[in-house]
Amino acid sequence: VNINIEKKPLEGDFYTFVNDTYKSMSKDSSFELVSSGETALSGITALEYVYTSSQNDTTIKEHKAVWFEKGGQAYVLLYSAK
Repeated sequence: VNINIEKKPLEGDFYTFVNDTYKSMSKDSSFELVSSGETALSGITALEYVYTSSQNDTTIKEHKAVWFEKGGQAYVLLYSAK
């Protein structure tokens, strides 16, 4: 399992920013959204996305991304595994 933590400057509304990320990813045929919704992370409302991606149609990875907003920044905890 690989775990990445990223911080991105928040541009506009948090929910729109995150949802637009996955709208653009859905145009890639190797991307398949499994589930999405709200969750809580230490009392903070967060958005959770579970999806799969494939490379060369042979290696399929499952990803779980948990997004939250703090101090005008968007943070994502991304878990990935084969």
